[in-house]
Amino acid sequence: MIGDSPQPETTSPSFSKFFFIVFFLAAVCAVSSCALFKSAGFDGLSPEDRAFYEKYSKKFGIRFTGTENKNLILAVDEWMGAPYRLGGCLKNGVDCSCFVQMIYAQVYGIALKRSSCDMFGDVRPIAARDLREGDLLFLKKPGGKISHVGIYLKQGKFVHVSTARGVIISSMQEACYRKNFYAGGRALDFLPGITSR
Repeated sequence: MIGDSPQPETTSPSFSKFFFIVFFLAAVCAVSSCALFKSAGFDGLSPEDRAFYEKYSKKFGIRFTGTENKNLILAVDEWMGAPYRLGGCLKNGVDCSCFVQMIYAQVYGIALKRSSCDMFGDVRPIAARDLREGDLLFLKKPGGKISHVGIYLKQGKFVHVSTARGVIISSMQEACYRKNFYAGGRALDFLPGITSR
């Protein structure tokens, strides 16, 4: 009737229940830092493997999914931070080509030539867009010859020996690497991702 005071609106029980569930899930996600999202891709892994890939995802700044070569990850980790030394082949001093040579011998059983320039002759050239785990990246300055090599990991990241910082993981999107990238390379008798972990 006209003049009657408005009656309070009632909320349907189903709507209230839906709102409560949404709110509860949002709170759980916030508290757990969205653990469900972070663990995506680890389905079917043993707890040990899951812990392994989560550990190195954080350590390397790469989102591993559990399909990557564990031996490669462990070999890279052993060398992380080793200082640069021209002509060096030890963990107290190593250059880029010896580092790659040592990793390939240890992880894949493949003997590559000693220099980055000669190493390019051991591989099939590939484009940057076709790089897969374990492929090589070759860099050279304009007008020069190949002078640097690294190993591709994933998500545009590769491991190599920096003259300033030693063995590190870098992004191909960094200006100096983007500018001096020459080619990717895949070892002729090696298919990345097919080797046993």
